[in-house]
This record gives sequence, C-alpha cells and structure tokens, in this order.
Amino acid sequence: MPDHYSPRLFLKQIPKMQLKEFFTKREELTNLDWDALTEGDVDPILTAWHHLPLLRQARLASAH
Repeated sequence: MPDHYSPRLFLKQIPKMQLKEFFTKREELTNLDWDALTEGDVDPILTAWHHLPLLRQARLASAH
C-alpha cells in the first residue's frame, strides 16, 4: 500500500532555515518567530499555513 502524503512529515524533512528562506522569499509566514523554532518543530509552521487563505496556500504549494 502506498504511503500517504503528510505535510507534517514533509516539513520535518526540510531544515528550518530552508523553510524560512522559502517562505520569506514569497513574503509569507513572516510573522513566525523562526529563531525560536527548533529543528523539526513544525506545528507553528503548520498552524500559520492553515491560517492562510486557500488561494495563497495553493500558490505556495505550486511554487518552485
């Protein structure tokens, strides 16, 4: 059976500084205290993500 996509697991696999760079370049999640996050602490990121309008979530999800 194939594995199911998990945003939490996906985000945990990306270093915090790369996540910060990705979102900062796109001017999203800029109010997050990235320096206070530890590696793998993705709950604040997911919470902030879920508060974005769906259109912005879709734009970020398709960004390269």
